[in-house]
Formats: sequence, structure tokens, C-alpha cells
Amino acid sequence: MAASIIIKRCPTSAAIRARAEELRETLRKFGMTPRVEDGATGELSLFVDGVPMIQRTGDTLPSDEEVESAVRNARPVAG
Repeated sequence: MAASIIIKRCPTSAAIRARAEELRETLRKFGMTPRVEDGATGELSLFVDGVPMIQRTGDTLPSDEEVESAVRNARPVAG
């Protein structure tokens, strides 16, 4: 079963909205289907199956590698 991936982003910050879309496209390249939703002001968070994996802190935004790693590490290993 595929993991539910949600990217919550600030609804008013153009920079955060753009970064959320970039992250969605990056994850799609790896065969994942993230959904982007409005979050709180200043927010950029990544949830996998409802569990927060990345939450924006300060003025930095997560890199593609950080997001991919967080999602891959959250997915159960098929056995």
C-alpha cells in the first residue's frame, strides 16, 4: 500500500508555495504521489501517513534530498 504524503504550505508566501510545488515534483520523479494543502502562515511541513517528518524551522526550507530521505525512511520495507 502506498504511503499518504501531504505537503502543508503557507497559503500566503509565494516562496513557500513555490518550494512546495518543487518538492511535489521531486517526489513524483521517485514514483510518489504527494498532495499539497494549505497550512498555517509560514508553514512548510511534510507528513507521511499522518506523521510529521519535516517541519520548517526558521528561515530555511528543506532540500530535495532531505524530503526524499524523510519519505523513504518513513515507508515500511517490503518483506
